[in-house]
Order: sequence, then structure tokens, then C-alpha cells
Amino acid sequence: MKDLKFWVNYTMLLDTIKDFPDLLEGNRDIFEKIRDLAAAELEQQSHDNGYGVIHGDFWTGNVLLPNVPLTDQSPTTMFIVDWEMSQIGSRALDLGQMIAELYETKLFKNVDGGVWIIQGFLEGYGALEDEIAFRTAIHVGVHLICWGSRVPGWGTQKQIEEVVKLGRDLVVHGWRKNQAWFAEGTLSCLFKG
Repeated sequence: MKDLKFWVNYTMLLDTIKDFPDLLEGNRDIFEKIRDLAAAELEQQSHDNGYGVIHGDFWTGNVLLPNVPLTDQSPTTMFIVDWEMSQIGSRALDLGQMIAELYETKLFKNVDGGVWIIQGFLEGYGALEDEIAFRTAIHVGVHLICWGSRVPGWGTQKQIEEVVKLGRDLVVHGWRKNQAWFAEGTLSCLFKG
């Protein structure tokens, strides 16, 4: 399953350049380095701060909520389902996929709730070390490029191009560890540790 996840994200990242050459070709070298980093992560088996058991397909469709009104007065029990892709891996992959899926609701449908959930999710998750925050931002960008450009019916061609451009910028600035770029953006909450 690790290989499949790698292929649908990091191999497809390079394959997507041909679909958006004006937006992506200028960063091919960074994309190749990120693909190589992700390939090396496949081999890591340690259980340190950035690695451990991950879901492998952590997105909103695999989170079950009760069919009751949510309130501040009582905790809400959630269930995470669909564990067949679980593996030892970078926690940034699970975080990045969930954040990207939530972010797409804002980018394609202008639903602010997706951003609010990202903020609450990261607050509940706890402070991230900068290295994990940057790796998460990279994976958010990869997911936006690879998946945001392919989901039929989600947005106009212009919206898709904007999502791909944002994905590119997240990847590039995450790779360069440019925390200042993130400071005023939606994903500044990655660096609130």
C-alpha cells in the first residue's frame, strides 16, 4: 500500500507537469527532489516524532460523526474508518491529506468551514515541529496538484489552475522552508507551535 500511495502522489506529481506546463515546469527540479524524499521515507521504519503508524487514507470521507447537533457542552465522539492502507510512515502524509481535502472545500466551493476545521484540527493535534510542519505543507501542495486537478465537477478550469498554482507554491515554499511565506496565509496554523 505504501507504494500505491507514493505512486498516486509523488509519481503523479511529475506526471501532472505535462497537464500544466506553464504553472509547473519551472519547478521540476524541486518536484524531483521531493519525489526522492518521499521514496526514501518509504524505507524508514523508525517510530520517532515524525514517523509512526499512520492511517494512509486520512480524509473527511473516513471520519464518521454522530448524527446529532454538535455543541460546546459535550465532546463529540468521532470514528476513523477504512484502515486497510495503514502503515508505518510520515505523519505529515495523514495531516497533509486531511488538510488538503478540507482546504479544497474553501478553494472550490468557498466554504469557510473547511478552513475553520483545519484550524481546530491542528489545535487539537498539538504543536508541530517545524520540520513536520514543512513536510505537511509539501504534502498539502502535492495533494492539491495531484487530486485537486483531477476531481471531475469540483470547479472551473480557472479554479483548477488556481488550486494547482497554490499547490505548487505550498510545495516550493515548504521545500525551501520559507516560514515567512506561510505567516499570513491560511496554513499559518501549521507553525503555531
